[in-house]
Amino acid sequence: MTDPNEPLPELRDATLDEQGLEDLLQELGAFTEVREVRVKGSSTTRGVSVEPCLDDARAALARGAAVQIRYAYRGEIWCDTLMPNGGRVRVVRSSS
Repeated sequence: MTDPNEPLPELRDATLDEQGLEDLLQELGAFTEVREVRVKGSSTTRGVSVEPCLDDARAALARGAAVQIRYAYRGEIWCDTLMPNGGRVRVVRSSS
């Protein structure tokens, strides 16, 4: 996405490589208002909400933690759930 007036790409469920993940995080930082970053430690712990910082999301993913990023884009609230999976990251996007 290079134009902030273009709609978000249809991305309901996708798997990203390292560059794709970096592109996504840069686009979220440039074109959205990040409202919340929630880091999930394991299947038995509740997610921890941190200040909305994409660098924290990047670091958590590098540690193998799943992350939810809630953000506003063009008047809608979106949530991307990012889950590390064998050197790649699965992304599930939903809107509120």
